[in-house]
Amino acid sequence: MFENRLCATPLTPEGRFLLSNSLKHIVLAAALVTSGAVFSVPASAAVISPQIFNFSGDCSDCTGTGTGTLTLTSDYTLGSELTSSNFISFTYNGSDLQDPFTIFGSDSGFNIAGNLPEGLPSFAYVQISSDDWYFISYADKSPGYWELGSNAVPDDFGLSHTWSSATATPEPTTIGLLGLGLAAVTCLGRRRSKA
Repeated sequence: MFENRLCATPLTPEGRFLLSNSLKHIVLAAALVTSGAVFSVPASAAVISPQIFNFSGDCSDCTGTGTGTLTLTSDYTLGSELTSSNFISFTYNGSDLQDPFTIFGSDSGFNIAGNLPEGLPSFAYVQISSDDWYFISYADKSPGYWELGSNAVPDDFGLSHTWSSATATPEPTTIGLLGLGLAAVTCLGRRRSKA
């Protein structure tokens, strides 16, 4: 009954045997991999997604809104100090007055200070600089004020800003894709053999 709903053609006894064995192998492999019996990956070698935070500031000198993206390591905790060890990059997307730029932790003269509060979205004190660029947004001193530029000269600034956490879109699991592919191949194989 399941086979008829899936492919509209019943499986032959040989097809059932092959499908049953294939599924057994897939389930066994998945169980071994997830239990760590096949291989184990050291924590330092694991691929971990970075955390993405979006900056949006109303421009006082430029037209519209200034936007940027702060990329931090996965171990950064909201409310804790921003350091060079949890910083990956900051990208300002540009405006009608300022070209886009990116600051990396490996840039000459790199420095970072501040923190992102637990209650995002909100304004925050974040200061990032290199020999070529700087960015600063205030939380307590001048709530909402932000500026950025080159050579300590503000190119864009504003009186209001917001930091927010970007939500990552989860990717489909490998086992789910493999199962879907197996079902599609089985259906195509039956239709071809029937013709």
